[in-house]
Amino acid sequence: EPGSGPEAGARFFCTAGRGLEPFVMREVRARLAATQVEYISGKVFFTTCSDLNMLKKLKSAERLFLLIKKQFPLIISSEKYLMKCKDL
Repeated sequence: EPGSGPEAGARFFCTAGRGLEPFVMREVRARLAATQVEYISGKVFFTTCSDLNMLKKLKSAERLFLLIKKQFPLIISSEKYLMKCKDL
């Protein structure tokens, strides 16, 4: 079935205003036939075979990115960050 496997399309994410993620999820499913749609606060992740012209038609998304690798956010203590900045 086209668009159902991870190899059948590219993985993207877009930013959304806080609380607007459900609207973006609905739109990417409807406009782009997106699969593997999920979100975290402020971001919606999805897979689609749609071309760039279709991606640019999204109305509720703020910014669009091609997802290369999804990782958890890196947490650095402010003390370690300051030490690294001083070393520069």
